[in-house]
Amino acid sequence: CFYKMGFFDDALNHYAEVYAAMPFSLHVTLRYTELLLHTRAFDDCLSVLRHGLAYYPRSHLLHHHKAKALFLQGDYESSLQAMEQALQLCDQDRALYYDYAQCLESLGDHASAEKAMKAFRGGSK
Repeated sequence: CFYKMGFFDDALNHYAEVYAAMPFSLHVTLRYTELLLHTRAFDDCLSVLRHGLAYYPRSHLLHHHKAKALFLQGDYESSLQAMEQALQLCDQDRALYYDYAQCLESLGDHASAEKAMKAFRGGSK
């Protein structure tokens, strides 16, 4: 796998080709957006996610990727909305709570961020 070996340009080319051939595959969309996040191609990532969410609006992972891209662009309010959508769909994914806490902290909501971190650590929500 190009990505695991650190050949990000090759991986981007490969996933772009696979995504073009299989744009309706949730698995391909998730892997491609992970790579786009990793390479900081946030606009491309959000474009792919818009398409993916049109077909898989109940995928908490796609909403989570959207929240990450928006967060990394500095759009904390929109990131928070996407994160809350992801949590509504799957409140058992502890990784969501970690990113949710980061977003809340960035918005200055320290009390809610602490509650989210407690959920991340396995405590009550």
